[in-house]
Amino acid sequence: MISSALKSKNNSNNSQYAECSNFDLLTVKDLSIYYGCCGIIQNLSFSVKPGGIVSVVGGNGSGKSTFLKTLAGMHDHFCGGFSWNLSCNKNAAIGYLPQHSEVNRYLSIQVQDVVAMGVRSKKKGNFFVEQALECLGLTKEANRYIGTLSGGQFQRMLFARLFAMDLDIFLLDEPFTSIDEVSQKILIEQLFIRAKQGKTFFLAHHQDNVVTPYCNHTLKLSSGSCCWSSI
Repeated sequence: MISSALKSKNNSNNSQYAECSNFDLLTVKDLSIYYGCCGIIQNLSFSVKPGGIVSVVGGNGSGKSTFLKTLAGMHDHFCGGFSWNLSCNKNAAIGYLPQHSEVNRYLSIQVQDVVAMGVRSKKKGNFFVEQALECLGLTKEANRYIGTLSGGQFQRMLFARLFAMDLDIFLLDEPFTSIDEVSQKILIEQLFIRAKQGKTFFLAHHQDNVVTPYCNHTLKLSSGSCCWSSI
């Protein structure tokens, strides 16, 4: 059941999404990205509007992680350019989930405390934490210590922390690696639901057949070449 507060928030988000959906959220123009002396992406151009999932797919070493880090401002070895249009985003910040978690699983800390680390609004902190835990099927695990979680539960906790930030843009680096099918299904469904609400996701992954059907755009990387396509 969705609370009245959540309904109100979703209606507000949908209204904002409708107003901004005709503008490009991200514009990439003749972008070439280098890792050391090697060019991993050459002359890439595309634009993305708010709301949807961008699939960034390719094998190991194809440049998926470096591409996301470039968009996040964490890798500056590139030429050409890209620009974010954040004027229509009330939560004008970018959430980034790295491939390898920085959370030490052996800390004596509870799940709800990790999720609360993502909260930016103290006024609505409890609401965002409870909402994120519920959406990701972790309400019963809220008081568990993180070292007792399975791999899939741990990854869902990291997603819950990210969702508790209440952002509009997310860069996710191989979030489905080595997790169980149940957790993978929950995570993909949540991405799809939130994309329909106007959130935008850039998702680097290996699971082309599983994830890509949910995506609006696909960037395929392979041996220095790239191919952009839209549904």
